[in-house]
Amino acid sequence: MNEYPSATDYYKAVQSPAHCFTIERLRTATFAEDELGLPIAAKGSSAVVFKAEVDGASQAVRCYIRSDASSHDWYGALGSYLASHGDLEPHLPATLWLDEAIRVKGAAWPVLQMGWVNGRTLEEYVKFLVEGSNVTALTALAARWRELVARMQKDEFAHGDLQHGNIMVNQEGRLCLVDFDGIWIPELACPRRPNSVTGTTSIRAVRGRAAGDAGTTPSRPW
Repeated sequence: MNEYPSATDYYKAVQSPAHCFTIERLRTATFAEDELGLPIAAKGSSAVVFKAEVDGASQAVRCYIRSDASSHDWYGALGSYLASHGDLEPHLPATLWLDEAIRVKGAAWPVLQMGWVNGRTLEEYVKFLVEGSNVTALTALAARWRELVARMQKDEFAHGDLQHGNIMVNQEGRLCLVDFDGIWIPELACPRRPNSVTGTTSIRAVRGRAAGDAGTTPSRPW
């Protein structure tokens, strides 16, 4: 397989969505732009993410820069899992894996379309509450966090990279998780894990797991 495009390759391509995307709803999508009229992008270790209005809804368009980051089967298993775990579903935006959805460097590559969470990262939200000396809201946030962690443990769901940037507080105050390339769920408990996403160093140390450990049930949902 060809080497995956770089974040810069995707950044250049997305400037002309009608030409780079193979799926009509993405070809006609409106991508968020900066003051210079260029796409706004957020780059991670495995993908670059763009915000777009797709069929009237705010979506995250995730373009992969690594071949081992995720797969169609990975997100298919997550979708089936959430369909049977309704208590977690409100905290995880809907995802849709799209094969050969964007053309870059003369080839077609997969894209993950995911609901965009309007709000602040956990770090930003806590800072906002601290600066406002809002002890009541901080206490309530901590309680909601404990409830979410308890649900994750009960449902045998581990995020894999549960750091501040991947935890959002939406406009209604609900805690939402994003970036599911490193998740663990029972349906994916096998040694043939399709990726090597292991999270940040501090999170990985707490989990006590590394790449290829998908067959081992994690003791914590991090």
